[in-house]
Amino acid sequence: MTKQLEVVYESGVLRPLEPLPFAEQQHLVVTVTDELRPQPAFNTREREQEWLRLNGPRYAGQWVAIEGDQLVSHGENAKVVLQQARAEGDQHPLLMHIPKESPLPFGGW
Repeated sequence: MTKQLEVVYESGVLRPLEPLPFAEQQHLVVTVTDELRPQPAFNTREREQEWLRLNGPRYAGQWVAIEGDQLVSHGENAKVVLQQARAEGDQHPLLMHIPKESPLPFGGW
């Protein structure tokens, strides 16, 4: 069997980042590479913020799940809204509660 794992090197020991499916004391052959994997780009959520600015007031008092410029799910219960979004295939939507009233402006001290 061949299995690729991600590990971290700490104090002279390779520690797996996930549980391993091997028996205790099982002998293994390990090949190590120090290639850095490209990190995903940071998502600034600009499209979601624009959607909220344009459409948010229509969903006052509700939770919304947004992916890009699309509303994926909305409702009264955050957990249900997130579950519906994930069922639609969006694993990491922006989940926001839209307040019923705008917050009062703050002018400082």
